[in-house]
Amino acid sequence: MENNWHKIWEKKGSVAKTGQPSLADLIGYDGFDSKIGRITEAEWRKYVSQTIAKLRISKNDKILEIGCGAGAFLLPLYEQGYNVAGLDYSQSLLDAAKKVLVGANLVCGQANNLPFKNGEFDVVISNSIFHYLPSIDYAAKVLNEMFRVLNQSGRAAVLDINDQAKQDFAEDLRRKEIGNKEYEEKYKGLGQLYYPKSFFENFAEEHDIKFVIEPQVIDGYQNSLWRYNFYFYKSSL
Repeated sequence: MENNWHKIWEKKGSVAKTGQPSLADLIGYDGFDSKIGRITEAEWRKYVSQTIAKLRISKNDKILEIGCGAGAFLLPLYEQGYNVAGLDYSQSLLDAAKKVLVGANLVCGQANNLPFKNGEFDVVISNSIFHYLPSIDYAAKVLNEMFRVLNQSGRAAVLDINDQAKQDFAEDLRRKEIGNKEYEEKYKGLGQLYYPKSFFENFAEEHDIKFVIEPQVIDGYQNSLWRYNFYFYKSSL
């Protein structure tokens, strides 16, 4: 599954504009361009602002996004003067990100083996990538890596997670939207992971940390109907 999705993202990055892309362009490159997965620029900026508030991010914080893609989530932060870094396994998407996130530390690599020091970041974010990971075991390693690179007062968010309890509903809706035949062709070899909330609850309990799980809420974004967000904190805020 991982290699098949990797090809999709490399292709998306390869068609990026030669000039400086807009935020709307980056949102599309990062996969939010389907009928049920589209997010407007206004809603996107609201979404990023809500995450800033939820994690109490300050201008002094060092922020890492895992699976940053073309940089759509980081761009509003970057524009406001936040200190951002990103990692993705698609070089073509990172090339698009570098056009707008000038000077940011953008690294090509794997999420389960982050090339960063212990405690290097104040905030770590992973937006809408956990359903593309190759396995639950891999996802567990990513969570542990997020925890490792956070400092002692660090905060983290795993956003836009497929809810296992709503898997049948989600897949039925996708089929109805594009048709069963087209669905089979489009997603052949491109499975998605769905997570029970207990997966994240158990991680938090194992590390003895505070956490919050909330429904995903983005106006006009139909994927919100079966997605949720997980926030965790190395120390109480």
